[in-house]
Amino acid sequence: MGLLMMLLTIGGLVVALATNIFSVASVNTNLTDNNVVGSLTIRWKDGLPNLGVIVLAFGLLETIVLYLFLENFQPR
Repeated sequence: MGLLMMLLTIGGLVVALATNIFSVASVNTNLTDNNVVGSLTIRWKDGLPNLGVIVLAFGLLETIVLYLFLENFQPR
């Protein structure tokens, strides 16, 4: 039961991040003069609530990962 709850929690955070990142950001690549040029575009105006969800999900995921590290760390 504990493993299922952990997978649902982390899976939900990953799904929230993925759906909101794909709705706010877009990646473009072009080939000019045998050089690959890439760009990342983030929409601030239309996607402000999505950016809030992204920041919150990253913060929660960071807290969980930090807790797992500190709980299982054993100095040598």
